[in-house]
Amino acid sequence: MTSRPTLLALTTAATLALAASLVAALGVPSAAGARVALVLGAWGVFSALVAYLFLPGFDPIPGRMTRHAPGSSTVALTIDDGPHPESTPGILDALERSRVRATFFLVGSAVERWPELARRIVAAGHAIGNHTQRHRLLPFRTTGQLADEIAACQRALAPLAPTGIRWFRPPHGFKPIGLHRELRRHHLRLVSWQGALRDTDAPGVPALVARAEKLAQPGRILLLHDNPNCRGQTAAAIPRIVERYRQLGLEFALLG
Repeated sequence: MTSRPTLLALTTAATLALAASLVAALGVPSAAGARVALVLGAWGVFSALVAYLFLPGFDPIPGRMTRHAPGSSTVALTIDDGPHPESTPGILDALERSRVRATFFLVGSAVERWPELARRIVAAGHAIGNHTQRHRLLPFRTTGQLADEIAACQRALAPLAPTGIRWFRPPHGFKPIGLHRELRRHHLRLVSWQGALRDTDAPGVPALVARAEKLAQPGRILLLHDNPNCRGQTAAAIPRIVERYRQLGLEFALLG
């Protein structure tokens, strides 16, 4: 399976939008309002496609994505990219001290390399989800590559979750054409977020806490990373973020 449906969809939508602009410039249809509608409609379709592909929380079809934490006064903490020996132990220790359970979106190849860390995540009561096998950007992969990224990660996670994996998050939240077909095949549900603390920038613990405080609102799904690029700041910030959220009347819950 070598077709690249995302690239084909983008090329087709852009071509149609350019063609509509050219036709309108030539005076077809004759009514000015109709020409404007033609151009706006064509470019609107292209814009919606780009938004779907590259805006993590956008999907024109309702009901296909989890965007909010459960409950009226809860937030959900999600942690991507692990496991890794330089970052996972510190994050797990911070979560344990804070009495918080999180959902870890794990990379299959990292699970295969450091299985003991993956087992420790599960043993601590945290949920796990599929974050692809190699953490590659998905939109321009072939159909076969997309299928393999999801299926291979499922196989890597299977020994950790006898009852199955429920959640999926693509790297950077970028969604290729055909993604939901593959997710249905594995009984997975796409999870987005409403708060990215950008901890891989390693801006410092006070900055991470300040960013989290600005996002404090019931229903938020917060995104952090189990990644050496965070330079330990994520683990150091978690207790302070949890304390501040609890002061604001918010509690942490696993995804529903």
